[in-house]
Amino acid sequence: MIRMDNGIMYLSGKPLFLLSADYPYYRDSVEHWSDRLDRLKKSHVNVISFYVPWRHHHVGNIADFEGKLAANKNVKLFLQLCQEKGLYVLLKPGPFIHAETDFGGLPDFVSPEYDSRIDPMLNSRGEQRKWHKVLPSPTDPQYNEWIRQWFELVNQELIAPYQYPKGPIIALQILNEGVYSDAQHKVTEYDYSATSIRSEEHT
Repeated sequence: MIRMDNGIMYLSGKPLFLLSADYPYYRDSVEHWSDRLDRLKKSHVNVISFYVPWRHHHVGNIADFEGKLAANKNVKLFLQLCQEKGLYVLLKPGPFIHAETDFGGLPDFVSPEYDSRIDPMLNSRGEQRKWHKVLPSPTDPQYNEWIRQWFELVNQELIAPYQYPKGPIIALQILNEGVYSDAQHKVTEYDYSATSIRSEEHT
């Protein structure tokens, strides 16, 4: 149903010109969602892109995509509104999103500050890398298991039931500007943690 050919996206066999706008639903009141989407559509936008912040939806042991803990967590309603208005969706589930969110959208429990089992990300000088809190090594097995669980949850709750043609989701974006939105740094700032070094030795 969706294919890319020579840089052109085809939807149900027809070329689709994509004009997108990012709308962080989690920063706005639910009461505004419908009006803002209407205004974007009137501006000829046809794709709404948005992050799904892990820390916003995963509170303690509860994963909320339906607004049970707070109304602006009801991303399922947001997806339904997009579909009702004939808007497509580019879904961005992270895991690290930056987006001026605390800890880049990661939940606190993945930080080595909160769980000593997690290997911290280190630079070449052995210094811990931080983004508000100590960042986990991207090769740490426990961290990767939590990411797998998060992606499986997003797939089960959002992608599978709302992907085109059943729903408005036509594309996904994983990560954001590198692992921790820091692709601008020198390679010596990247991971020299014990788990990364072990991974390199075994390749």
